[in-house]
Amino acid sequence: GSQYSCIYCYCTLHSRSYFFFLLIIYVKTVSQNN
Repeated sequence: GSQYSCIYCYCTLHSRSYFFFLLIIYVKTVSQNN
């Protein structure tokens, strides 16, 4: 429905910043393990 398309558009618009956020968490986790 329209609600799903809105959620899809929101995820598409913010996918780059969300990926960058996950990348920072991954780098912090790896740096702590080492």
